[in-house]
Amino acid sequence: MTVLNLGVYARCVGPRFVARQAAAAALFALCLLGAGRAASADPSLIDASNQPIVLIQHSQPITIQTWDRPQISVDAGGEPPIVQRRPGRSAPGFAPSTPYSVPIPAVSVPAPDGQPITLGPEEFPVQIPQGAHDTLRIQVPPYQSTVYVPADTAVLSINGTGATRIENYRGQLIAQQRAGPLVLHNVSGDAFVQNLRGQIFVVDSQFDRLRTRTALNNMIFQRCDVKQIEATSDRGSIVYNNGSFQPGLARFETVSGHVALGVNGGANIAVKGQPGQIYQNFDRPPSEYNDRNGEANARVGGGGPLVNVVTRQGRVYLYDGSLMTRRQLPAHWGQVRAPLERARQQHEVAAPSYRRPP
Repeated sequence: MTVLNLGVYARCVGPRFVARQAAAAALFALCLLGAGRAASADPSLIDASNQPIVLIQHSQPITIQTWDRPQISVDAGGEPPIVQRRPGRSAPGFAPSTPYSVPIPAVSVPAPDGQPITLGPEEFPVQIPQGAHDTLRIQVPPYQSTVYVPADTAVLSINGTGATRIENYRGQLIAQQRAGPLVLHNVSGDAFVQNLRGQIFVVDSQFDRLRTRTALNNMIFQRCDVKQIEATSDRGSIVYNNGSFQPGLARFETVSGHVALGVNGGANIAVKGQPGQIYQNFDRPPSEYNDRNGEANARVGGGGPLVNVVTRQGRVYLYDGSLMTRRQLPAHWGQVRAPLERARQQHEVAAPSYRRPP
């Protein structure tokens, strides 16, 4: 796998882009470098006809949808976005079929007690389809907005500080946010999703590879199906409700939050938690279950992919199906049921409306 050389990239396109977000700069390097040109005569309708790489920056609530047109539409209260385009041609030193490794920079955020929480640097692999792909960097005006991107967008990268909702995207997604809810609905493919202060809510989605991480808030998964998932949080809890797993790797880990795992199907669950802090509530009892001093194993639904659950200071809750169908639960289960119910009410039941452009 090729790691992008930002030094070489800087000499190609200039330091002003490299000084911005490192992940966005790396995706620019993936694009096919060349001289810039005007994006479109109409700033509200941007040509994007060759499976583009799209980078969106925003500071206010945004909804991102896909459609079947080869253009990008930005509706932000009548003000046009700022668009920078890099036309598609092969980047020096890279083969079009090479899998690329996009660097995710380390980032820190202060906790309520004043102690900094740092999410370390990572690399996330993306596979660019063969051919020429324009790269479009779009700075959305500072108003609540709706953006439509082509359904065949090769890579979608989003960086923002306001609430984000992503609908119906199928491809390779990198979403980084500092605060506000980050919602994915009916999304599939490969995704890196990070939210420092806000919550992550993923619903009715399927992933080949999913990496999620938060510093201070929860992440909620509702009716999802994954082949490979790594979900980590420092102070937040993780709820994977009424979800399923395909053969692959699955790991849920928190430092001080709780983990709730509701499986719809088969799985072999391995838990490392605190003694006396692992709870279960199965409608269909596991064929195997044991809990030895904070390390538990459960064979659910006849067994299946291995799912690892780790918490250093929190509790672990294991069940089958959905928490919302449980009528009577001990009071402490409210620590994971309440965040799930809030997320459903705010982002699933009352989803924001948006107007499709004519």
